[in-house]
Amino acid sequence: MGNTITYLDDVEIWLSMTNGGTALLADLLALAGGELSKSSREIYLSTWLAAALDQKIGGWGAVGFDLLKDFPWEVSSFRQDHSFLLSLIAGAREQLGWVKLDYTPSMKHVEFYLAGFEKMLNALDPGLIKPPRSEHWVNSIIPNNPERCLKHGCFMHQEGCVICHNL
Repeated sequence: MGNTITYLDDVEIWLSMTNGGTALLADLLALAGGELSKSSREIYLSTWLAAALDQKIGGWGAVGFDLLKDFPWEVSSFRQDHSFLLSLIAGAREQLGWVKLDYTPSMKHVEFYLAGFEKMLNALDPGLIKPPRSEHWVNSIIPNNPERCLKHGCFMHQEGCVICHNL
């Protein structure tokens, strides 16, 4: 088993991650989401990503999702949602919120995981977007109005802050 973000059966663009790499990606996307999320939809997507990558909840070495089958895409907002996710990656590259981390991320690892996620997003075929599988476990821990972590400023799922869990 391992932490993986998949896209259909295209193993060439799957993102397989170590536990540390998963924590890094979760931390950086959560921090960027805390800075960039404005609408309720953006807050929801930021919170969903944090929950899906939270190894304290899903289990160390056992988290991940399929970008097409599990991620909560909506056909009507696909372009905006896709653009928002790319902005999270750009924000992470710009080191948004990094001052709130208790460690200094390795730029080599930062770029590896961000580039891998970006590659998957850019390969996404919007024609394949269908309503998400509502039974995905992450949906059950996303509150209606996510609160922010007082220490990190990111949005928290019902079990807490992904960054605090990664410490």
